[in-house]
Amino acid sequence: MIIIVFEGSIGIDLKTIKKISREATMLVSVGGVITFLGVSLGARYIVGMEWMTAMLVGGILMATGPTVIAPLVRHMKVKRKVGKILELEGVLNDAIAVIVSATIFELIIADVGLGEGIEVIGIEVILQKIVTGFLIGMFGGY
Repeated sequence: MIIIVFEGSIGIDLKTIKKISREATMLVSVGGVITFLGVSLGARYIVGMEWMTAMLVGGILMATGPTVIAPLVRHMKVKRKVGKILELEGVLNDAIAVIVSATIFELIIADVGLGEGIEVIGIEVILQKIVTGFLIGMFGGY
């Protein structure tokens, strides 16, 4: 997954990101939440999965993937701005989907229910992972 996100992000330059960040942010936030909730609810009520498993499926399927988006954008010959928005959304959305899916997976492995997950895993562990990821990203980028 890391290689796919890295490869997808290579073609996006910083000037373009500044121009399209608002649109991409809306797609990632609103679109990601709608996809996550829709798939999770469908997996729960249509397929009959347990809540945590249904949410894991929702987290995994919310990823749009730059390796899927880029060929579609090229094939459909959409406007350049629209194509760049979709490519950036694919890269950002995949990263968020990995975080959501990994968190839900850890809750499943810890064998906790929906209401008690944060207390069992501990807010410290979640914050530690966020800070570690941030530091690796900051120092790895330089």
